[in-house]
Amino acid sequence: MVGVDGFMLYIIDDEADLRLAVAEYLSVAGYRCEAFAGVDAFLAQEHVAPSGCLILDVMLGPNLDGIEAIPLLRARAPNLPIVIMTAHGDIGMAIRAMRAGAVDFLEKPFTMERLTEALERVLERQRAVLEAQQRVARLTGREQEVLHALARGLSNKEVAAEIGISPRTVEVYRAAIMMKLQLQSFADLVRLAILLGDDKPAPGG
Repeated sequence: MVGVDGFMLYIIDDEADLRLAVAEYLSVAGYRCEAFAGVDAFLAQEHVAPSGCLILDVMLGPNLDGIEAIPLLRARAPNLPIVIMTAHGDIGMAIRAMRAGAVDFLEKPFTMERLTEALERVLERQRAVLEAQQRVARLTGREQEVLHALARGLSNKEVAAEIGISPRTVEVYRAAIMMKLQLQSFADLVRLAILLGDDKPAPGG
C-alpha cells in the first residue's frame, strides 16, 4: 500500500450507512478520513488538508448532482483529486465527471479493495506531484520561467522572444535546469511538466 502519512480522505455521500462503512474501512486500512453528508458540510470546514483525495457520490439528494458540485469543490480544495461514486453510472456520466475534473469513477456496488486500488493510484500520483514541486522549488524564478515555457513546447528561440532574453541565454538556463533537477533528457523534462500540469501547448501550437 502507498504510504498515506499526511494525506486526508474526505468522503461526501448522503447515504449514511455507506458513508460510515467506507470511512471505517479506510480508517482501519490506515487512512485519515472525514465523512460528510453533503457538499455544504464539507465546504463549511475552516481547514482543508493540502493533500489527499475527495470521494464524492453523484446523487446527493433529489436536487443535487455531485458532478455539478465539482467546480465548487475544486475552488475550495484545488489540490485534492476527486474520485466519483455512483450507483447509476454510464459512459456519458463518466465522461461528464472526467471533464468536470474527476480523476476516477467507481460504480456502486464496488468492493473496498477496488476503492483502495483507486486511492492508491491517486495518492501515488499526488505524491509524485509533490516531489516534483519540491524539486522545481530549488530553481530560481527565471529558471522556473524558462522551464514552464519549454514544457509548453516552445523552442529556445520562442522562449527567448517570450521572456525577453537571448536564445543563447535560454540554452544556459536549460542546461542549469537539467543539472539541478537531475534530468537526463528532454523527455524527462516533459514528464516532469505533465506531473506539474505545465504541458499545455503554446497558443497556436
